[in-house]
Amino acid sequence: MAEVSRRIGYDKVVLGRTFPEITDKIKSNYSKYQKLACEIRRNDLEKEIKSAVFEIEKKGEFVSTKRVAIFLNKSSYEGRRDAAQIVFDSRKLGKSIKKSK
Repeated sequence: MAEVSRRIGYDKVVLGRTFPEITDKIKSNYSKYQKLACEIRRNDLEKEIKSAVFEIEKKGEFVSTKRVAIFLNKSSYEGRRDAAQIVFDSRKLGKSIKKSK
């Protein structure tokens, strides 16, 4: 709503009171957009980490969040819970695949 109010030159409170249905629709659409963008970023992160886990396992090294962060040259991945969870799940998946062979 801030962007809409800036573009048309009216205060967002005035717009919200004058056009409550439109305001609600804009907020709803923006919320859906934010969720979709978050999901896309999460999927990209998961693909990147899974490919790194695969490459590290291929070298025969133990896979850890720290090694994945170093491999990808992204030190910020070390402290991220979501990255650690993906590494953990990928390791567990890799072990189950090796056992089934």
